[in-house]
Amino acid sequence: MKRNRKIIGKITVQIAIFSAIASIFFVLSYYFNYFNLLVEAVNNDYFYISLTLSLSLLSVLLIFYSVYNVIKIYYQHIQIEEDNLEIKKAKSEIYYVFDSMLGMIYITDLGCRVNWANNSLIAIDKDVIGKQIGDLFHYNNNNTQQNIVNQVLISGKVERSVVYYPSNTLFKTETYIEHRAIPIKDDGTIISIVVISDNITGQIQLSEARQRLSLMVSASKDAIFVIDIHKHITSWNKGAEEIFGYLSGEIIGQPVTILDHLVNFNILTTIFDIDRIIETKTITNTENVEINGLNFYRIVDFTVYPFFDYIGSVIGISAIVRDRTETVKAKQALELSEIQMRKLALHLDAIREEERKEIAFIIHDDLGYALSSIKMDIAWLRRNIDKMTKSNIEERTNDMLKLVDLTIQNVKRLSSNLRPSILDHFGLIAAIEEQSREFQRRTGIRCKVNISPNDDINVPDNIRTPLFRIFQEAQTNITRYAKASRVDVNISYDNELFVLEIVDNGVGIPKDKINSIDSFGLLGIREKSKSIGGTIFINSEKDKGTTIRVELKLKM
Repeated sequence: MKRNRKIIGKITVQIAIFSAIASIFFVLSYYFNYFNLLVEAVNNDYFYISLTLSLSLLSVLLIFYSVYNVIKIYYQHIQIEEDNLEIKKAKSEIYYVFDSMLGMIYITDLGCRVNWANNSLIAIDKDVIGKQIGDLFHYNNNNTQQNIVNQVLISGKVERSVVYYPSNTLFKTETYIEHRAIPIKDDGTIISIVVISDNITGQIQLSEARQRLSLMVSASKDAIFVIDIHKHITSWNKGAEEIFGYLSGEIIGQPVTILDHLVNFNILTTIFDIDRIIETKTITNTENVEINGLNFYRIVDFTVYPFFDYIGSVIGISAIVRDRTETVKAKQALELSEIQMRKLALHLDAIREEERKEIAFIIHDDLGYALSSIKMDIAWLRRNIDKMTKSNIEERTNDMLKLVDLTIQNVKRLSSNLRPSILDHFGLIAAIEEQSREFQRRTGIRCKVNISPNDDINVPDNIRTPLFRIFQEAQTNITRYAKASRVDVNISYDNELFVLEIVDNGVGIPKDKINSIDSFGLLGIREKSKSIGGTIFINSEKDKGTTIRVELKLKM
């Protein structure tokens, strides 16, 4: 409208100028109608003639110029009208585009009042036209939009802000909206502002989910990595660095077959068979895969997940590799322990049978013979006592007493072999000392017991027997295999730590026998130590002897 008024004013001025020039020319022509009269009027003064002619010519030129300007202004006006029509058409097209967009778009005046809104915004708030932008979406604390509009008015540039809207607004749920304020200018002056508001809740939630997933992947001890359909590694977490020994910077971009020096090639290519994965689109698990590094060995499980694009085509593979080395070792150790326990149980059964056999032999051969002899002597005395002299009776009874003494010794020996009474009456230290003397007497191997502090260790009843049996088993092994000439038994107690150590100078135990499931003596020592919460150490060197050491946390 302003431009139209300016054009009308210019045309009016040009018409006024044209009319004034025409009037002047008319007056001059009227008063100087004939050239002869003009010449005569100025007394043949050619200066005035020239002046008059010049003014006449100038008037004609001005008339032509005025006509030209009127025509020019007219066509300019037509062009402006056409431009206005194009602008209106362009605005209509822009509004149509705005209406077809999913985002909320509205236009405000400089007073921050909404004077146009697209269908997306009207669908949420049908009364949006005429509202102040601070009142939009029924959010009382919505100062952010006002602020970015103010920033646009100051900077003259596009401004952006993300606003959180709680569930008590028109959005009904917690929503994040990104507002972009764009200044609309005319001749460099801001005349209105377009605000585009997009719901980016999904993007923010996706970003947060990706961030959480990234943190979980980074913190995971499992190896997690991704390969594309060309079998190139595209991501590699800390767990993968730990399990495979490659840093992410070294392996990203490399083909997955770079791992073939760690994992069997055939197994690796089977796990990452892209054609099979694309065809089946299923999750696959491969257990107990061996990883053989230069300085490490691991047993792992591979779980391979295909992931898809929006049309369901496989675009890559995510692999999770879990280190099960300790679990597998524990399982193997458990299985080995079960085998050892079964064999130990059979061995103990055999020992018990041997002990029963020995006890039966002693009872039958020694005690049975002695009791039978005593019975026969008593019967003989009963029949012949009246016929015997005093000296004969004394001789016979002395023989019977000797036989009774021998029987008592056999009973004591049998009882001591089953369980030495000194262990119950005088404690562990006295029993070990007595057993060491008996061991030295029976085998001829020097056996010395060292106690620290001297004779001041009182071991509780519940652990006396296991410790004594450990000591007995060690002596049995020395007798059978060590070929030793000297045995030192060291017993100490300090800072609540009890130590029983048996050291010999024999030929030593072969390395493969120390942990063999068939070494029943050592296996029995270990089990007895575990049963009382002790720790067993067995060290042996060829021709340098063996040390068996039991450590036990103990309060006395």
